[in-house]
Amino acid sequence: NSKPVFHDVTVEAGYDSLSIWDFLTDPPQHEGSSFVTDVDTIDLNTPGIVPVTLQHGRKTYIVTLTIRDTTAPKVDFKSEYTLLHGAELDPKDFVEFVDDLSPVTVQFVSEPDNKGTYSDLPVEIIVTDLYGNSTVGTSVLRYDWLISQVDLELGTPLTKEHVLVNAQQDGDLIDQKVIDEINTSGAGQYTLTVQSGESVRSCSVTIHDTTPPELVL
Repeated sequence: NSKPVFHDVTVEAGYDSLSIWDFLTDPPQHEGSSFVTDVDTIDLNTPGIVPVTLQHGRKTYIVTLTIRDTTAPKVDFKSEYTLLHGAELDPKDFVEFVDDLSPVTVQFVSEPDNKGTYSDLPVEIIVTDLYGNSTVGTSVLRYDWLISQVDLELGTPLTKEHVLVNAQQDGDLIDQKVIDEINTSGAGQYTLTVQSGESVRSCSVTIHDTTPPELVL
């Protein structure tokens, strides 16, 4: 007669819970079988090989339980990431959320190279867990050289120093004539739009009038 239990059983890491039926070759014909091993003490989230002892009638059997992890990490990638001027580029900055049973590493498939330009660059990121399962995603790298929000007092001339993160380094990315199109003599909100290569940047300029009227007696 064939054995009432399997020689070995394999489950995926994260398996909900072990049942005696997982180990029996023909569960309806082998009722009354029971675990000798306390299977509640087995960590089903950690891959490995565990011997499990079962009792069937007067006999005991040892079944090899293999816990494996073949599931790739679940990852939410950011659609884009803006790198602040002077900041180090880290592939983790492109990842919003990771769900995996083991620690993961985050790397660029290939290191982005802007070659001194400020064009938006597509990037590819790979997230790999401890057991070699990986998920690859894409995002866009943007370089933050234009300040997104500027507040000025009424009548203050708008300059490159106001709108550029580093005017000394990046002053040639915008013409002063474009900046002069913003009318700082009238209170309100204006949008400064700059195109560099294939990318378009915008800066919101708000002109405030906080000077009280001069009272002449």
